[in-house]
Amino acid sequence: MRRVATAWIVSPPWAEYNPKIGHATLGSSTMTKPVKKTLPLKITLPLLAACLGVGLSGLWWFSEPKEVKPVKKRPRESYPLVAEIPPRPRQPVDDSGFSLVRSLLPGWGDGSSLEAVRAAFHDAGRRHLAKFDHDLKPPGMNIGTKAVTLTAKAFLYLYEGEPKPAYDELARARALAESDPDVSAQLLSMTMFLQGVAGLRRGETENCVECRGEGSCIFPIVPQAVHKIPAGSRLAIQHFTEYLHRHPDDLVVQWLLNLAYMTLGEYPGQVPPEYLLPLKRFRDESEHGIGRFRDIACQPITTTTAGWIFS
Repeated sequence: MRRVATAWIVSPPWAEYNPKIGHATLGSSTMTKPVKKTLPLKITLPLLAACLGVGLSGLWWFSEPKEVKPVKKRPRESYPLVAEIPPRPRQPVDDSGFSLVRSLLPGWGDGSSLEAVRAAFHDAGRRHLAKFDHDLKPPGMNIGTKAVTLTAKAFLYLYEGEPKPAYDELARARALAESDPDVSAQLLSMTMFLQGVAGLRRGETENCVECRGEGSCIFPIVPQAVHKIPAGSRLAIQHFTEYLHRHPDDLVVQWLLNLAYMTLGEYPGQVPPEYLLPLKRFRDESEHGIGRFRDIACQPITTTTAGWIFS
């Protein structure tokens, strides 16, 4: 549609329309009458059909049920809600069991005889085992309390010089600690350490007490004093090593690990390099060398009027 005018004005209502020329006249201005034009049917019908088709296609697309794919959830353990509790290292403790036994004994006065004192300590560890067994009977006992009670039983066995049953009680305590994350964080490292101590005591009992020799239990350990029965020291190496994996800077446990390897004749070659402690300053040839002690208790002796003579 096209408008032609000599001036760009809008025709007022009073402008006259001249049907002959097809436009209104107002002075010198003219404006053509709008002429409405329509598209032919051969164009209009196809357009309408196309629009109707597009509309019906959209309606079908949105009404058709779609397959809903399940959303993959991350496993719960990949984003824990609570941070893992760091393991607590071993604490200073009298692993000989003496302090525990002394706390269980009744006091005695200054006038007590040596016989009375001896009677109080004699077999004290075994005498008190029944008390701890009774404490373990309640079925609803807290896991941590039960593990500590089993550890106390192990101390009583160690006091009596029985490392094997002591180790068994510690193994039971460890199984309980490993069953609960909170108890494990508090007690597992300590239990590992005590298992190593029980293993070292077993090796000492089986090789240094029951099979004495000139170099038994004298540091540095000579080849003649290497343990013939290695089971105890193997347990010590196992548990001291796993403890150091958790607490690598514990110098005391590093030393005990080196000592356990010495009892098997595997120092320094088999000691893990990160835990190896050199002994140069302790050997005879160093400036701090203290010489060499010999255990002469195993040598036969004879008596004379002058005293003891070692053959």
